[in-house]
Amino acid sequence: MPFSLLIKLGSYFGSLRSAHEGAGNSVVSLTIMQLNHLFGGQAAGVAHPVATSASAMQLLSRFSPFLFVVWVVGTLVVLAVWLVRWRRISAIAKRATALREGAEAEIVARLQDGEPSHGRVEVVSTDEAIEPGIFGISRPVLLWPAAMRGHVLDSHIESIVEHELCHVRRRDNLTALVHMLVEALFWFHPFVWWIGGRLVEDRERACDEAVVESGRERRVYAESILKVCEFCVESPLPCVPGVSGADLKRRIAMIMSHRAVRPIGVGRKLLLVVACCLAISAPMVSGALRGQKSAPERPSVELPAGPITFGEVTVTPDPEATAKIKNNSGPVMSRVMWNDGELNTKGTTVHALILMTFHDLEESQLTGGPDWIKTEVFNIHAKVNPALMAVWPKLTEEQRDAANKAMLRNMLAANFGYKAHQETKVEPTYALVVDNAAKLKAFDGECPKLPANAPPPNPEKFDPNSEPPCGTMFVIPGQVRGSRVEIPSLLRFLSVYSGRVVQDKTNLKGRYDVNLKFTPDKSVLPPSPPLPPGIKLPEPDPNGPSLFDALVQQTGLRLVPQTGPLELVVVDDAVMPGGSGGAD
Repeated sequence: MPFSLLIKLGSYFGSLRSAHEGAGNSVVSLTIMQLNHLFGGQAAGVAHPVATSASAMQLLSRFSPFLFVVWVVGTLVVLAVWLVRWRRISAIAKRATALREGAEAEIVARLQDGEPSHGRVEVVSTDEAIEPGIFGISRPVLLWPAAMRGHVLDSHIESIVEHELCHVRRRDNLTALVHMLVEALFWFHPFVWWIGGRLVEDRERACDEAVVESGRERRVYAESILKVCEFCVESPLPCVPGVSGADLKRRIAMIMSHRAVRPIGVGRKLLLVVACCLAISAPMVSGALRGQKSAPERPSVELPAGPITFGEVTVTPDPEATAKIKNNSGPVMSRVMWNDGELNTKGTTVHALILMTFHDLEESQLTGGPDWIKTEVFNIHAKVNPALMAVWPKLTEEQRDAANKAMLRNMLAANFGYKAHQETKVEPTYALVVDNAAKLKAFDGECPKLPANAPPPNPEKFDPNSEPPCGTMFVIPGQVRGSRVEIPSLLRFLSVYSGRVVQDKTNLKGRYDVNLKFTPDKSVLPPSPPLPPGIKLPEPDPNGPSLFDALVQQTGLRLVPQTGPLELVVVDDAVMPGGSGGAD
């Protein structure tokens, strides 16, 4: 059974069902909640993952051409071996002469009385030292060795012929051919070859039972098998089912044991049907459950030709929030929401929006540009253009994400004169790795989506001891607490508090709870704005572990220093709406 194909088939149907259930829902694709440095980083749904080391699947895909060649070569070799054996037996059958007279021909004709003439088996004589056997599928013939003619009794011949005709009625040559093809395709799997041996045993046992049930004397039938072994020294069983196959000693013992054959009644037939249904349905159900858990996939469609842009864009400055940032006089709440291609931002800077246009860019990797891109705050409302909106429901999640980034990038260029280029420099960085075993509590599933009209959190009511919302981290000096956040969210915090870009090499997927307490390094501690009245943050323990030690002790993760190429984005120019480009 091709279980992997059945699992994929079930996954396909499961994803279709998930996509159908999710159709028509207005989904907020991401939300950013940021309170200057009081809330550390971004929500888990929008943290940009950095480049990771090659996973097992990536390594497998890298060697897949080599593995494919090995599989093809193995398959061709097995097929070639079967073909050589088949051609050998085919040559023997072509050289054989038809037996029209004699005891063998009479017995074959008599045992086939009442059967259709077009399905009768012809007996042919060969001088080769092989055992009697059936060759062919559509027009089978009984190969009879000339060495046995006149040396066995008629009763022995009847038992042997009855055995061979049983192979024809059961179509054993056809089932053997099917399994030969399976062995050629799955030559690398030892279980397939084990099954082949069991099939040979079972088909010989089934024919033995049929001969005994037909009324043949057990002793005579056992003697006939031994006679065949006496006269024939070789049997190419892979292409010809003979009478002496399988474990000869065991077969003789079972023939002479007078053990009654237990018939397959209705209950056993039902059990076989249930087993077959489970063999097919179990992997399909497993795949369907995986498909429902994964993100619903939509059939890929082509994006409209030309640049991917917003249809309408409204940019409104927020002077109150800008004054707080410039004067460091208070926290600023920042929020970005996507809703089916429609963008709504509140309290965001151009610097933050540029970061969102890249998938794996940390804040320290974005350099250059005028100072105002980090201090001027804007509220933006942008709607997707009608041409893109017409095909939006049919886009995959990857296409939607790419379209969002393209529209945002083009909006920055059109409304803020944004221009940038990329550079690669060799810089010291950190790699986040698993030390011995991760001590993070894992969760399945996603965080609940926020409705489009959900009010932003109120910084005036922030409680540092409260539980962070799902997918969010609270970062205060000497402490970080995250609720069901992904590893990329932790990377952004570590990059800020370690002073270097941190790359994820943990291969940890899913969401985790984070509770980390440490003594911060004041030389790299980012400045914090004044807190709202009534909010008092706990002081970090001056004698506590460093960030590096706390990370190992409390999370099972480690920061490893490394040096390597680092992608940088350099902002060449930006023009503030109503102003001019360049530095302030």
